[in-house]
Amino acid sequence: MITEKRDAGLSVQRIWQDLVEEYGYGASYESVKRFVRTLAPTRRAVGVFHCAPGAEAQVDFFRGAPTLDAATGEWRRPWVFRMMLGHSRHGLRGSGLGSEARDVSPAARARLP
Repeated sequence: MITEKRDAGLSVQRIWQDLVEEYGYGASYESVKRFVRTLAPTRRAVGVFHCAPGAEAQVDFFRGAPTLDAATGEWRRPWVFRMMLGHSRHGLRGSGLGSEARDVSPAARARLP
């Protein structure tokens, strides 16, 4: 019963309240919380898209975490390019200090078609 309620998305607090009301459960909320922690987490695939090879990719282009530039001694935030292919789920990453394609690392650029 507890696993079904948890799989339905109910909180541990709500599960405990239901146990008390429906079954006259007399133990503490903490005991239910400890039991729920022992259960294996339910995993759901989120954001999965299916497509033919070469048809779709997800692209992210953003500023990365501050990084110390050894040449100047300054902290800089590199640009990061990330692409995930829809069919094979293979990914490509590259980073550089400029926001142009030529500024992405040569190793990542060599893998681009």
